[in-house]
Amino acid sequence: MKKIILTALAIASISFSNAQTKANDWNLGLHFGTQEYLGDLDDQFFTFEQHAAYGLSLSKYLTPWFDVMGMVTYSNMDFTDSLGVNDFEVKFLDFNVMAKMKFNNGKWIKEDAFIQPYLFLGFGDAFSWADHYTNNTRNLAVDVNMLGGAGINFAVSERLGLNIMSKYTYMWTDNLDNATSSVRNFQDQALMTTVGLTYSFSGKKDTDNDGVSDKDDKCPTVFGLAKFAGCPDTDADGIEDSKDDCPKVAGTLNGCPDTDKDGISDNNDVCPDVAGIAEFKGCPDTDGDGIEDKNDACPDTKGTLNGCPDTDNDGVADKDDSCPLVFGTVKGCPDTDKDGVIDSKDKCVKIAGPASNNGCPVIKEETKQVMAQAMEGLFFNSGSSVILPKSYTVLDNVARIMNENPSYKLSISGYTDNTGNEAKNLQLSQARAAAARAYLIKKGVDASRLTSAGYGISNPRADNATAAGRKMNRRVEFKVAF
Repeated sequence: MKKIILTALAIASISFSNAQTKANDWNLGLHFGTQEYLGDLDDQFFTFEQHAAYGLSLSKYLTPWFDVMGMVTYSNMDFTDSLGVNDFEVKFLDFNVMAKMKFNNGKWIKEDAFIQPYLFLGFGDAFSWADHYTNNTRNLAVDVNMLGGAGINFAVSERLGLNIMSKYTYMWTDNLDNATSSVRNFQDQALMTTVGLTYSFSGKKDTDNDGVSDKDDKCPTVFGLAKFAGCPDTDADGIEDSKDDCPKVAGTLNGCPDTDKDGISDNNDVCPDVAGIAEFKGCPDTDGDGIEDKNDACPDTKGTLNGCPDTDNDGVADKDDSCPLVFGTVKGCPDTDKDGVIDSKDKCVKIAGPASNNGCPVIKEETKQVMAQAMEGLFFNSGSSVILPKSYTVLDNVARIMNENPSYKLSISGYTDNTGNEAKNLQLSQARAAAARAYLIKKGVDASRLTSAGYGISNPRADNATAAGRKMNRRVEFKVAF
């Protein structure tokens, strides 16, 4: 018997988990082992003598905590004391009904655990045939019994189990040994220790063979799981197919995968590998400016112009704006005269002109010629700032040009040669430039457009060592600007 129990435990150690459950509510068991005697003559409990016992059990699931079990056992017991004075042989047929309390009730141990211990308590009725050789009597008796015990079921497969059980029986009669004793005068008792196989099955119709009876199966024609009332979970993600938006692909979001964990299932996510927002079907808007990254020229910086900031609101994004803080129309910079040259590089901010001339208008050739003639044709008396009449013609031409071109500004600069006192030469150059300015004002040129200054002997055009050179250095220059 010891070898049988050890072999059973070895088999159980490589088994799979199962249990008698509400789905498989019936359990049939076949048991074999030993039946041992305890009575007035001796105590043979746990000696595991060769007293063969066989049993057939049938139990019905009631609750996770309790089953009801019926059991029929047949055994043979014999006894001879050490002196050969008392002996007997008994054939014992026992019918029992028991309440079985399970430890694998879902609270203490999982219901489908590998090891499933239990206790039981019940009563029974037995037929015994005892041969008492010492006093040559043969008794056929009916015994009412009380019984209890414990057992462990080891799961082997989905329905099969390996069982080890010990059942104690207390009899209300003394028919086995038919003896009394001053030492141990009490009724007969027996201890049956067995190993066995159990098989769990459903006693109800189960069309799809999923362990859930048709009466309780919400999907009776489709194999399913008990926890979903017999309905399937094809992708095994813990969500039954009827509530699973992706029944064939395991996932955690309504049964669908959400790779980027943005709360939008992959089947509805345009960007399944990058976390995004529902507004853009799962695609990101990193800077939160309401423009999804793929359409955002500045995905990391919030802005309103194609997703980019435009600080001065001139329609040019700051990243492309040469003047991001000032409203402008040329690369984001202001161009007051609208000539395509930004103000910071335009020497004539308020007057349009080509970029080749720094934003200023190109001075006409006629104007250049008139100004050159005025410099060469302006004459004064020696040492005087009085303009000679022969100079009036060239000055009149200068006045005409200035009046015809109101955008022109004219600077008049006087110079002398190095003859005489330098300070007086400076005063003379200033007086002659002022005299030319006064003449032009008299001819109608706005005084605000005219400036005059004298520079004396500075900036000579020629060598003062010669008469020709000194003549060239005595001059009044007319320079047009804007």
